[in-house]
Amino acid sequence: MDHFIHYLKRSVDSGSRWTSGQYVRDSRTPFYAVAQQVNAAFFKPQFHVTRQAGGPVNSITAGSTIWIFSMIESPWGRLGPALDAKIVVKNVRKQADGLTRFNASESSLWYPLQHASDLLAALESVDRKGHVSKVWADTSKPPGLYLQSIRKLHNADLVEEWSDKLLDCNMNFISYRIKDGTEQAFLHAGKLLDAGEAVYWDRFCLPRRLTERREKVSGKALNEALMHFIDKSSRVWGIETPLYNEAGCYAQKEADYARLLNKYFPVQVPVRED
Repeated sequence: MDHFIHYLKRSVDSGSRWTSGQYVRDSRTPFYAVAQQVNAAFFKPQFHVTRQAGGPVNSITAGSTIWIFSMIESPWGRLGPALDAKIVVKNVRKQADGLTRFNASESSLWYPLQHASDLLAALESVDRKGHVSKVWADTSKPPGLYLQSIRKLHNADLVEEWSDKLLDCNMNFISYRIKDGTEQAFLHAGKLLDAGEAVYWDRFCLPRRLTERREKVSGKALNEALMHFIDKSSRVWGIETPLYNEAGCYAQKEADYARLLNKYFPVQVPVRED
């Protein structure tokens, strides 16, 4: 079946405004935001949507694969592009609001963070006339400039090989407090990525509706997901900011479980003087 590629921007704020309120759609809600069950999409994507009406979108059918690449932007800089998700299309639905929704099959996947600039630069797309071109023609410019719209891949072998290796590699889990550790978590994740490591960081690897839109989710499902990925990780890096050791917080649950598995590695954070 055919393979396609798309780009999404991921964003991280300072964490100081973190809340977990009820999701309410308003004029500021992104077009791709769709209300979901509170325990959905922690282990695999549920769907992908686009406003694109023509071109390659009309060639996507059940069985097609859409590869999603993303790049994290933050107040402290940006991380390189990474493979975000694999959407194996279960069915396609044209919605009344003009969006096209690609519902994901059970074989769809989320991925941990790993720099994929070389991979993205090597991929090629093909248009309806058979013309082949680089997906990321000028790597000095943001990849989103070339992948704002879905494109059809000329050959998916490279990205499939990357997927297989990424799913089989050692993974580093970043444990931190959102309230005071987001910046240091971002910086430590960047160091690991620059060293060629794969990283599980919740701001990239958990559903966007939680990390970016602050929608209400199941605490039980969240806890199960975090413990599952600690199990799968080879190291858990604890970003030990002043609030990291606060009793009863998620960070302490993560640290305690990682110590039990002998996977915990502390990251000392200098105390700032205001």
